[in-house]
Amino acid sequence: MLCFSAGVQAEGKRIVKWVDKHGVTHYGDQVPLPDSTNKTSELNKSGMAVKRVEQTATQHEAEKVSSEQNRRDSALLASYNSAEEIDIACDRNTRIDKSALESLGQKRTNLKDQQQKNATKMADLTKRKRPIPPQLVEDNQKYQTDIADTDKLIVTKQHDIDNIRKRYDNDKQRYLELKAQGYTLSNIRNAAKAAP
Repeated sequence: MLCFSAGVQAEGKRIVKWVDKHGVTHYGDQVPLPDSTNKTSELNKSGMAVKRVEQTATQHEAEKVSSEQNRRDSALLASYNSAEEIDIACDRNTRIDKSALESLGQKRTNLKDQQQKNATKMADLTKRKRPIPPQLVEDNQKYQTDIADTDKLIVTKQHDIDNIRKRYDNDKQRYLELKAQGYTLSNIRNAAKAAP
């Protein structure tokens, strides 16, 4: 992908010419956005290149990452006044999932109890050499299926809780780093405004 931009002065106004990533030539009075082109040339009145600037994809990506990090840092410092507030927010955001996990644990216990009672009935009938009713066999299979499904839900819910905690732990670590380096919300916002 070759993108080229050139600028000349015409009647006191600057005219810019560039080729976008699709090969289309454009003219205007402003330099294109970095996404549109990665090469820019400034031309003198005779049309000779006096300054060339090439922006590599990695430079552009680094600027995007830096800008995104500044945005996240600003949001972090604007949202919390202390690391303890981050812990409180984490507890608040995991509370519903913890309750659901406890409910699933209780459901699993109840299913295991019912399955055990069913198995005891089946063992008693077998011991007395009596036929096992098909309903008991079906119930036993249903309990096994329900327990397996509940186990999957427990694993998923625990994974959700772990992800929430990890996100808040990362936020807390970044918050402490920013505070240790003396950053404030206004420092980060000013740095973002000063960035090209």
